[in-house]
Amino acid sequence: MSRMEDNDERRRTPRFSCGGEARIYSLPSNGVHVPGKLRNLSLGGVCVDTSHAFDLGARTEILVSVNAASFRSLGLVRAAERSRACLEFVQMSSGSRGLLTDLIAQFERLAVAVNTLRLERFETEEELRREMEKAGVRVARLGGRSLSIPTVIGNDALENRSAGQERIVEAAPLVIKVDLFG
Repeated sequence: MSRMEDNDERRRTPRFSCGGEARIYSLPSNGVHVPGKLRNLSLGGVCVDTSHAFDLGARTEILVSVNAASFRSLGLVRAAERSRACLEFVQMSSGSRGLLTDLIAQFERLAVAVNTLRLERFETEEELRREMEKAGVRVARLGGRSLSIPTVIGNDALENRSAGQERIVEAAPLVIKVDLFG
């Protein structure tokens, strides 16, 4: 198995830390999938935490879900450890490619906003609100206090908070399963 280094930056495209789910099917597929949790994502591939050990060079089909977005790609295992696999996207439909491109663009906007928020001091709450909304972060008022709800979390947005700043919370869609026929 190949050793993976988090600080190894040989990639052609930037990668972004993100949460999400993956379903990985080894090819040829027998219909059984391996679940995984996303560690990071780029235009070129994905790194997932998984309980399955993949062989280097194995061909896969991967279904990636981040927030409400899902796309499918054929993948190639480029690095693997006992609990982690890095897969390169080798073939993807134009619809999936467009969705991934939009998702990465959201991550890039959010990363720029996070860096701006770290470097600048805003005089008014309205200036801060405008900067956050430019990055795709909705700000709601609850009982006189502001609550930040990012649409996407990426590039370690939760790190390096100074005291007194409000906590950024990742919002997940509420899903209630209803059995209509049971």
